[in-house]
Amino acid sequence: MPSSPASPNFASGARPAGWDDTRDYGADPGARIQRTEPLRRRPEHDAGSVHRGRYFRLPRHYVSHTIPRAMQGWKRRPSQVVYTHGRFRVIEERWRVPGGAEVTFPILRSPSFAVVVGLTDDHKIPMVANRHPSPGLGLIELPAGRLDRGESPRTAARREFEEETGWKVGRLTRLGRYHPNPHWGTFAGHVFLGEKLSAGRPHLDPGESLLPLLLPVGEVYRRLHRGELLGGSTIVGLSLAEPRLRAMGFLPDAGPRRRAPRTG
Repeated sequence: MPSSPASPNFASGARPAGWDDTRDYGADPGARIQRTEPLRRRPEHDAGSVHRGRYFRLPRHYVSHTIPRAMQGWKRRPSQVVYTHGRFRVIEERWRVPGGAEVTFPILRSPSFAVVVGLTDDHKIPMVANRHPSPGLGLIELPAGRLDRGESPRTAARREFEEETGWKVGRLTRLGRYHPNPHWGTFAGHVFLGEKLSAGRPHLDPGESLLPLLLPVGEVYRRLHRGELLGGSTIVGLSLAEPRLRAMGFLPDAGPRRRAPRTG
């Protein structure tokens, strides 16, 4: 696997020309910025798509305008790294906003991660029971893990899924990408649907204590809709997979919504 080039020196506050903080350059160092393309204005478009009276077609993996467009009028000031632990860095970024005021944002730069909604031939979803010290919770979650340096989201998804569940993925379909906390985190979650599973070899990282589970599709979604699954990547992953699983016949059709009865 080719090694990735050194990252820019964020502590200096400088960015290369065309640098986009929404991209995970550690995972895809050769990626180029994809610019938005103007569309002709149409009245049937959602008003939420308007940006200064124009509509834009965004690349599929984007959920917002690129940083140069979104932060137009903001001036970046010198920033500094205040904490480093392995591949995790906390940076104080300072900006001068339109009007002259200066604001400071704590930014966590860490690797992005991949999440897999797996589906066995007998319509079950491999999941894991995991302990999380920060909230002090034991959660039932989808298998997920961080991208290694220079690793693609698709490769990481296959690796992490086998390591945590013991299943190999035969067919991997991309479902989407999301940012767990765009307020202060640069990392993104890449969600995949895994099919044609076969037996593999589980291999947990040091310090991991996961319990592999195999739950029927219907039970997983009943737990989701009852609010019993609390992990963010699990909620997003299952939500992105739900329309596809319904179309495949693994979940009952929701049918027309019933109007709630009046009260009072």
